[in-house]
This record gives sequence, structure tokens and C-alpha cells, in this order.
Amino acid sequence: MFNSSFSPIIEMPTTISAVGSAFKRYSNPLIFAGGTHIMRNVIDYPNVEISQIIDINKVKGLDRFIQTEKDIEIGTLNTLSHIKELGDSCFGSLLKYAFATNSSEIIKRKATLGGTIAANGVMYNLIAPLVHVNASVEAYSVEDDEFKAQTIPLSSIYIQGEPRLQKNLLLTKVIIPQYANLDGKWQYYKEIGSPVDDPSSSIVFCGTVLYGSTGEANIDVTVLFQDIGYYSLRLDNQCFHILNLSSTSELEAISPTLETNIKKKFISLGKNISTLRLQRVGRIFKDFIFSSIENLL
Repeated sequence: MFNSSFSPIIEMPTTISAVGSAFKRYSNPLIFAGGTHIMRNVIDYPNVEISQIIDINKVKGLDRFIQTEKDIEIGTLNTLSHIKELGDSCFGSLLKYAFATNSSEIIKRKATLGGTIAANGVMYNLIAPLVHVNASVEAYSVEDDEFKAQTIPLSSIYIQGEPRLQKNLLLTKVIIPQYANLDGKWQYYKEIGSPVDDPSSSIVFCGTVLYGSTGEANIDVTVLFQDIGYYSLRLDNQCFHILNLSSTSELEAISPTLETNIKKKFISLGKNISTLRLQRVGRIFKDFIFSSIENLL
């Protein structure tokens, strides 16, 4: 992969602390592991102006996959293909389906989880289900001359619609709460378009319905627009009654409200979203609700 005629010096640390030492020396290094980010961005590599490159592929501990009673912890060096295999016995239906359908098998065997989260530009489809299940990330950064870890919600990285991490931040693992995989929830996942070929029209829709004993349906929806960010219905604290959701007229009223709320969010962030894209979300939302009612019955 490397071209000796053009390549700058590439550091290959084997420990997290060694990465921290490199961060202290470098102001804004380019970090990679799987290599897909480097290969698809010609302006980044080979480029003699980028003299600070860190290959974290050999850093110990970043390939772990640990399941506890509370969480599932996935090291960011795990490939998407490996995660799919390991998660088959512990993921809920949403994550299982997302990892099974997301991108081609060729990409899954090379792309790492950390690269999927950290890559600049468009947001990849897996961001939606991970945000939907309230995943967090462990990230190391230099603070007061020390390399310290902090745990932050994955959603906060994309809160402004820009999938860009701060300088000198090492993602070490993704943490998925076990309650996200509990039985009693009905989950729905749908992808439209390609985040690579046409991100301006791509949509990823994740939905969860938790039925209550009194006939209520708690609905959680996350919609990802790969070029501008995501919308979460959870933020609007929506709760509906199952009988009302069975009514076509009720759904006809709910869908435009959802579309309006999405539009308002992105306008507040200075982002534009087309009417056609919003209408597609409305149609997917209706299909999601009808499918959940059929599942209940």
C-alpha cells in the first residue's frame, strides 16, 4: 500500500500510551488502521504535505469484543465482518440486520469500526443503528500533558451534522448497553440509496416500538441523512396509543409532523433538506408503524 517515493514517515505504535506520546509530538496527525480512508481520499495520500501519519493497526487491545451483563464492548480495530460474526449471538435484531446488510462483504472484511465512525465526509450507514441503541465511545486525548480516556455518547460526535472528531482523539472502543437488545421490543431497519455514490439522497431509518400493558406504544426513531446528520424522534419524547396508530387518518397526521420536525432541526443547524427526501421518510415511517402493528397482531 505504501509508496516509498512519496510516503512520509509512518509511526506504528503498539500501545495506547505510545499513541499518546505521538499525539504530544504531532499537532494534527492523520490516523488510520484499515486503510480504506487513505485509499479513497486521494488528496490525503500520497501527499508530501502530510508528514504526520500514525498507523494504529498494531495497537494492543483495540481488537477486543467483550460481553458483560451491562454492556457489549467492541474494540475499534475490529472489522465489520468480524463484528457481524461475533455479534450474531448477542446483538438484537436491529444491529444484526444492520451489520448483515451494511456495505459489501469486500468492504466489511477491511473496514474497521473506528474508521466507520471517524471518517470525514459522509456518514456511513452503521452510524444510524449505533446512535439508535445509545452507543457510547471510549476516546483518549491529551489533557494537561496526560493521555486520558473519557466515555462520550456516539450521538454527540454528530450533533452538529458534521462527522469530524477533534484533533488528536483516539477511539478505542464502542460500548452498547445490553438493554438495547432486550426482548419485548420490535425493531425495524431500512436503507435507501448509497452513502458513497449519492449521499445527498441516501437515508437510513431505524425504528423501535415498545408496547405497554395499557395499550401505549413508545416509539423511538432515528433517521440518518448521510450528508447532513441525523434526527432522533426520542428527543421529541413521543408516545402514541396503539389503537390510534391503527388508524390511517391518525398516521396521515403523524407523518407530516415528523417531516416538519426533521426540517426544523436541520434549518436550525443551517442545513437544507429536500421535500422529496422528507416525503420518503414519511412513507418509511408509515411502513414501520404498519409493520409493527402486524407484528403485534
